[in-house]
Amino acid sequence: FRIISLVDNSSVVTAISNDVGYENIFINQLKTHFKKQDALIIFSASGNSENLIKAAKWVKSKKGKVFSIVGFSGGSVAKISDICLHFKSNSGEYGPVEDSQLIVNHILAHWFQSKFKK
Repeated sequence: FRIISLVDNSSVVTAISNDVGYENIFINQLKTHFKKQDALIIFSASGNSENLIKAAKWVKSKKGKVFSIVGFSGGSVAKISDICLHFKSNSGEYGPVEDSQLIVNHILAHWFQSKFKK
């Protein structure tokens, strides 16, 4: 597995947002890192951030898969995703959504770690 976090490098995020707009922080990185048959995993409360929607649409246009873990109403990202884990909640209730996402994150991390050990 090759796993890259598109939010970890604050210098890259800042440079892209300053040069071409915050809405492009993920899509510009994907243009560099994306390989055929890659998947994008999106964690979002609302599922309506323009930067995530653009990234998801771009990945789909390249025949990649989009998996999302969203809250609130699911937003546009839920509709674009191939697989969506939706924790329905009232808009603005970040705590339960983020707690649910944290649990999923821990499950995924453990699963990937166990795969690498073999």
